Amino acid sequence: MRLDALKRVKAQLGHLVDVGSDIPAPLSAAAAVVGTNQLLKAMVKAPEKVHHLLEIVTTNCIQVIDVLADMDLGLCFQTPSHRPV
Repeated sequence: MRLDALKRVKAQLGHLVDVGSDIPAPLSAAAAVVGTNQLLKAMVKAPEKVHHLLEIVTTNCIQVIDVLADMDLGLCFQTPSHRPV
């Protein structure tokens, strides 16, 4: 499991280097769930559904951030990749 690996790296190397992880930013995570094209279309056609999805994704991101913070790990948000839509 990824958290177990982070714990091991932190224990073995944390005194030498900063140890952390990355997570997708909420909008990137939402795009990963439904697809970028679908997400962009839904922003216009069904914004309330996009808002609901983003609430769920953001809540999960916050939970991951809390776990990483409790482990005293650094955090980086992934930015969206620029691909043709």
